[in-house]
Amino acid sequence: MFLSGHCHGAWVHLTRRTDYGLRLLMLLAVDDEAPVGLADAAQRLEVSANHLAKVAQALTHAELIRSVRGRSGGFMLLPATRQSTVADIVETLEPLALVECFEDADACKLSASCRLHGVLAEANRAFLETLRDHTIEDLVARRRAPLLRLTGKTPQS
Repeated sequence: MFLSGHCHGAWVHLTRRTDYGLRLLMLLAVDDEAPVGLADAAQRLEVSANHLAKVAQALTHAELIRSVRGRSGGFMLLPATRQSTVADIVETLEPLALVECFEDADACKLSASCRLHGVLAEANRAFLETLRDHTIEDLVARRRAPLLRLTGKTPQS
């Protein structure tokens, strides 16, 4: 994650891993009748299948989705994941050490007198606090049909 300037404040830029993870969870939340295959999900989300496979593996390991083996296999959202917050997902997938001294105080010669660590830690907490107010279910609520259409699938009535 890195911060970049914008005229109305700073934008937070998440890694592609987190972006793909959130998109996959949203897809699985709206297309929840059967497992969604990896190649199908990658095509519908217009992302790299190889990269999505690594993200799906991390989400499976974190017990947010489950892998279904076999001819009609793929991935399905675990029911509890609908109530996971966006912060939960970001904290699972994103390296939240904004600067080296978050992980190792000796990494920077200025650490003993620098206030940057504290300022960035405060910004990080505020960012995550905002994300804690929104669940995966919130992201897709009342948007199932449009999200399915956008990903190339016709909603069932």
